Amino acid sequence: MNDLYSLPEEVPSDKVLKRCHNCHTEKGLKGIFTHISHRFKHKTSRSPLEIVELCSSCHADKDFNNVMGFEGPRAEAVETYKETIHYRILQLGGDDTADCISCHASESIHDIRPASDPQSTIYPDNRYKTCRSGNCHPNAGPEISTIDSHLSKHKDRGPEIHVVEILMEGVMWFTLFFLFTLMGMETYGRIRNGDARFFRWRRKPQPLSQSNLTDKTATTGIPNLHRYVDFNPKGDHPRYSIHIVINHAVMLISFTLAVATGLPLFFHNAALSHKVIDLMGGIDVTRLIHRVNAVIFTVDCLYHVLVVILGVGRRLINGTFDLRRTQFPMLKDAKDLFQDLCYFLGLRETRPKMEKFMYKQKIHYLAMIWGCSVLALSGSCLLFPEFMVQYIPFPKISFNILRLMHAEESVLAFMVITLWHMYNVHIAPGRFPVQWAFWNGKINKDHQIEEHFLEYKRQVKEGVAESEEEKLLKQSAVSSGTKRVKRSPVEAIIVFAAVLFISACTTGYLTFKVQFEKKRSRI
Repeated sequence: MNDLYSLPEEVPSDKVLKRCHNCHTEKGLKGIFTHISHRFKHKTSRSPLEIVELCSSCHADKDFNNVMGFEGPRAEAVETYKETIHYRILQLGGDDTADCISCHASESIHDIRPASDPQSTIYPDNRYKTCRSGNCHPNAGPEISTIDSHLSKHKDRGPEIHVVEILMEGVMWFTLFFLFTLMGMETYGRIRNGDARFFRWRRKPQPLSQSNLTDKTATTGIPNLHRYVDFNPKGDHPRYSIHIVINHAVMLISFTLAVATGLPLFFHNAALSHKVIDLMGGIDVTRLIHRVNAVIFTVDCLYHVLVVILGVGRRLINGTFDLRRTQFPMLKDAKDLFQDLCYFLGLRETRPKMEKFMYKQKIHYLAMIWGCSVLALSGSCLLFPEFMVQYIPFPKISFNILRLMHAEESVLAFMVITLWHMYNVHIAPGRFPVQWAFWNGKINKDHQIEEHFLEYKRQVKEGVAESEEEKLLKQSAVSSGTKRVKRSPVEAIIVFAAVLFISACTTGYLTFKVQFEKKRSRI
């Protein structure tokens, strides 16, 4: 028996009341307790967040844990609870989620026992019954008892959490470093090589000089053809079908809503998070929006898969399927990346001739497949834990990893979309202020020739596009000019080192900032 707290029907002794004063400072406590003791069950006038703060006042105190002999998961209980979705909802104003006594107290609010006690609500054989109590997880089965609800990183209970966090930090740093380096190289190279003006719509095609024409021009084409081509700012050649345009529009809306309603839960101690939640009508409305949006997001992903399957099937039947025109990664993409970097550094005179989807699009597409899969699976674990814990393999480990990765992957996706995709598509020199392919499915001639030359040649052969070489060579006058001088290896090394340094500094700062905000949210 828990003699200290489990006898509410009897008048407590002065010894018990003295300990009660640790939490309850009200005057006349003995009289109040005697008056209501016969009704004093699993009820309290304190709000759930007040209960957490009250319990934390002792259990987050290192001196208290040392005196009580608590170590490992018991000593880090407050810290790990504050990383759960339960606490984050409370922190943002919700009250329909689990606080400390929801799991740790039995029928009597003060009957709190250690997990080793068979009568404890968190004893392994009793945990699923506790999860089913109230309106928490009414359909929970015994399998849910295997889940570590506190996301402990202690070596005896959850080393996978610590390992996954380190891995995700490494993935974030490497991904951002690679993308920033590529952005820096391309921005420098396109400006230095005269491929772009910052305001795209003010760009004028360069005059074709006689020095660019050689005896091989008729067979190999005009080098750097994209520099001499005029274009329509709203697009010239078809690139995406109406289905892909719809896919992108729905993804844009659902991703924006997911970020606005999800990231405040991840950074729940940030002042901006509270402002966003209040602006959207409170945490309950925000959670509802997030869940409905998650359904739309998943349906859009399935719609895209269906579009791809039917499109491939149609081309196979018609005999027009070409693997090179898909997002499937190939060895040529690695070669194109290397040759492109050489071009940006001035070690090559022309960019490589690339496919309909160049290496950048393929990297982004594969990242999207990974991100959407992780978010859908991990989101299902958060929304339907009772169901998912029964069917995912090794639930004790995989469930914890997935619910941790839901937030980690969301942050990484947000940073990649805002810092790389938006820059690369709409902000980079020669692309600013906007490309209209997302709206009408069309690509500009100069852009297609520069980055998707092989697709341009196919469209010319199919009669979809006109041959720009023929139009230029038919012109009566060709201006004179000097051929672009190849830059020295020394300049290339200096530029490469400078871009790497700037990229490393930027990546380091952003990674540190994210980790700092994560740690602050645990305080």
